[in-house]
Amino acid sequence: MLSLESNYMAQIIQEKIKRSIIKQTNKVIYFCEAENLSPNMAVHQIRRLFKRLRASLRLYKTMTYQNLFQEEIGAIQIASTSLTYARESYVNLFTFEKLLSHKDFLPEKKVKMVLEQLTSQNQDVINSLLENSDHFNTIKKTTVETQKQLETISGLPDTYAIFQELINSYEKSHRRFEKVLQETNSRNMHELRKILKRLMHQFELLKFIKLKFFTQRIIQLNSITEYLGEDHDIFVLSNEINNNYSKQLEPDELEAFNNIVHHQQEKMITFLTPKLKQFFVESPDEFTLRIKKYLNYIS
Repeated sequence: MLSLESNYMAQIIQEKIKRSIIKQTNKVIYFCEAENLSPNMAVHQIRRLFKRLRASLRLYKTMTYQNLFQEEIGAIQIASTSLTYARESYVNLFTFEKLLSHKDFLPEKKVKMVLEQLTSQNQDVINSLLENSDHFNTIKKTTVETQKQLETISGLPDTYAIFQELINSYEKSHRRFEKVLQETNSRNMHELRKILKRLMHQFELLKFIKLKFFTQRIIQLNSITEYLGEDHDIFVLSNEINNNYSKQLEPDELEAFNNIVHHQQEKMITFLTPKLKQFFVESPDEFTLRIKKYLNYIS
């Protein structure tokens, strides 16, 4: 059951979410067409915007409209995944250079060789994307279709949908957090980062409801997801080096690289654990009661 205040709040939220989605889709189209921008930057921005879009569109999911935007969310996921390799090839180069700043763990000629190959790999992937005009046209088409679908909808998402999606996002992230505590590894931490990113984007959309609370949580999540992202970048680079450079590096050189990686990951875990525990100080039940109060939602 919804109070009058809740209905009024839902109308405000609906407009804010709709404006946010339109803004995000317009930016995606811009980055698809931008000619004066680095392709690596365009790929990064499109993927970042797609994450926000998917988090926003999930707020429309209700028991009555289970399939609403499901096709669009799926298409956006496919488009985003298609850019993953391009993004990772650039991040591998950036992360390798960053690791070098900690310690000279490879001879200069080997460093030069790895940097040249990582640079070439990134350029090959970017060139392939640029040569395939259909790729970005498909992304633009997906984005425009999302805009058109949005224009046909009114009165959604309602407070029930918003409440359920927020609770769902928090519960999923809390379960993933507990799994990370039980088994701390880069794969589990990456899965945690993905669900926390969704939660953070949803908090950003709704922060006007309770500015102080949501702003504090957004600041926490921004810091946590940044460090989780760094851990994932190191994990991806480690796989790349160990899988594709093991024959070009001496065993002691590869061991030195892996020691640096392990050291950085240990530092990340030490730093992140207390921050995660602080963020998840509320149980899912406690968080549910808080959101009910903020949304004036009466079950």
